[in-house]
Amino acid sequence: MLDIIKFRLIATFFLLLNFVFAQHYDFGYNTNYQHIEEVKVDNNTFKEVAYTISANKKIKKIFNAHDILLEELVFIDDQLCSGIEYFIHAKYPFLKIPRSFKIETIERDLSNYENVKFSSSLVKYMPKLKKATFKVRVYKHNKSEFYLLDTNTRQELYFK
Repeated sequence: MLDIIKFRLIATFFLLLNFVFAQHYDFGYNTNYQHIEEVKVDNNTFKEVAYTISANKKIKKIFNAHDILLEELVFIDDQLCSGIEYFIHAKYPFLKIPRSFKIETIERDLSNYENVKFSSSLVKYMPKLKKATFKVRVYKHNKSEFYLLDTNTRQELYFK
């Protein structure tokens, strides 16, 4: 009986030593922020925390109501330039998580239907192509790049 008590005391002593002399290391994260600001967004369903790194660079982290990280966005000169998304996409759930993106300007041809000929009983429409530029989030998966484009009717996935 006395041996069991000694064993428990020695085991407890060594376990306590692990907690007393534990060391914690920070690997690679910049903790020298100039300013940290927390903002409630959208009636307390989302929370935004902005980390100011320098005069022209900020990182904004978006959390949901349960404090789960949804996005990390990098702003340079108050313009979104890249980021990481941590949520499951509602329309495209097969997209990997987390997925990183960069902002690029994409030029696409859009068809615009205009009246060409009409009479009291007939209206004919002809497509007219127009070039349009969009700022989109370009994602990289393996060797391909794709982006999601919101059109008038729906959101579609396009490969670059």
